[in-house]
Amino acid sequence: MRFWTTRPLQMLFPSVVWRTDSSGVHLTFDDGPDPVSTPRVLEFLSKHSLKATFFLVGQNVNRYPDIPRQIMLEGHGLGLHSYEHTRLAFRGRSMIQDQLGRSKAAIQQATGHDVRLFRPPYGFFEPSLLKHVGQMGFVTVMWDVDPGDSLEDNPQLVVKRISSGVRPGSIILLHDNLYTRERVDAVLLGVLSTLNDRSLKVAPLNV
Repeated sequence: MRFWTTRPLQMLFPSVVWRTDSSGVHLTFDDGPDPVSTPRVLEFLSKHSLKATFFLVGQNVNRYPDIPRQIMLEGHGLGLHSYEHTRLAFRGRSMIQDQLGRSKAAIQQATGHDVRLFRPPYGFFEPSLLKHVGQMGFVTVMWDVDPGDSLEDNPQLVVKRISSGVRPGSIILLHDNLYTRERVDAVLLGVLSTLNDRSLKVAPLNV
């Protein structure tokens, strides 16, 4: 699912949130909290009065509990991204419950708030995982634009990929992790410029 939109999968898995009916565009960040990338993202969002959704890794939440607390206090959305960023597709129910349960508990302890959104690590899922996640009360949120920002060193190419796929209601996958520390500012500036040029606003993800 790298570097292209996910329209064929949207038809195969309609229970998954791939995009919304909003006239705006939704920014989402995976793999945090990171002690370098996440504060930079939060500073950028605050400066430009933007809201985003952060899918957090539970063990990172336990390492840096002040960061998810800041995310929540600044009005951004929170979701689960497993406890150890472990692939959950084709795994047993007990492992899925453990990964999601520990991640949920970590976020609750850090922020005092519950979470209901889930994004599978690496974007890998299958019907059984979706079934277990749904039975636990979570909504699976994916994306329809993946620019590969954690793999691509060139911020301009990342922005170009977003520009080629984004449209009203798009959910954009970005990362606030170790690999994006040095380019997250440049990527976000480019994304905002591209969206402004196309008269697309950043909107909170409400699902």
